[in-house]
Amino acid sequence: MTAAPRVSVLTPVHDGEAYLEEALSSVSRQTFTDWELLVIDNASSDGSRAIARRWAERDGRVRLLASDEFVGIYANHNRAIAAMHPGSSYCKFLHADDWLYPECLERMVSVAERHPGVGVVSAFRLEGSAVKHDGLVPYTQEVVPGREVIRGALLGPPWVTGSPSSLLFRAESVRRRVPFFDETVWHGDTDAAYQVLLESDLGFVHQVLTYTRLHEKALTSFSHRANTYLPHDGRMLVRYGRQLLGEERWRRAMRDWLTSYLWYLGKQRVKPSRRKDRRFHEFHRRELDLIEAELGQDRSFGAALRACRLLLRAPQAASAEKAS
Repeated sequence: MTAAPRVSVLTPVHDGEAYLEEALSSVSRQTFTDWELLVIDNASSDGSRAIARRWAERDGRVRLLASDEFVGIYANHNRAIAAMHPGSSYCKFLHADDWLYPECLERMVSVAERHPGVGVVSAFRLEGSAVKHDGLVPYTQEVVPGREVIRGALLGPPWVTGSPSSLLFRAESVRRRVPFFDETVWHGDTDAAYQVLLESDLGFVHQVLTYTRLHEKALTSFSHRANTYLPHDGRMLVRYGRQLLGEERWRRAMRDWLTSYLWYLGKQRVKPSRRKDRRFHEFHRRELDLIEAELGQDRSFGAALRACRLLLRAPQAASAEKAS
């Protein structure tokens, strides 16, 4: 095996030929050059694999892992982690429809090198035309205790994550947890970052270093349309709230979240456009199932969760309306 690169850049892709070339080019233009780029093709039916193969042929730092077995998005992320160089110091995801500004790796690695206790490095990012993560870290500060970051996010905004492309992980933290990404969590990058931040600090670069592209097929676009963030907030409260907020504060936060969720679902129920949106209803019903499962024997929020479920149309009802 070749000498260990300092950074493993991992690009999972499925039918991403429209933007993949731009994503890979952004890595090649990095001012920091000690990297490997691994493209993990998830049974693409377009030209994604051919694009990655051309890059691998002309740059020895680029590798293609091609699989004909289609798996879910975070299963493919986990597949990427298993394939990265075992000696790399840092792990950087780059989605095939995003890109990195030229100083991204240099600035992120610099923060991590100066602060050995940092497990995750974030930065400002551009999502479409909007700059995200403003207000997360004071300008005079580049390191925040991880648990403090999670506590703030549980009561947020602002949030520490927004796209897997916007974070750099210390590789040993990624390898330690198998699988790294929980495939049942829609925003699995946030959950994975929280797992690392429970035991480390957050480093932050006060510069826009990544670009998140918004387009119709992007998961981010569905997240905005269906407000996947709201049930995700509840699940993260269930998963991390007790240990980081304390019992009393956690219960207040849960009540506040449930009030917001009930209000949101109530407004959606009266919108004609939502009545036939089967994917919306199925997503939120699934999230409620997962939240109830993680609550386990704690039944104190059962009535409110049942009320949330009643505000969602049953799949068969949505199907009947669609057929009519």
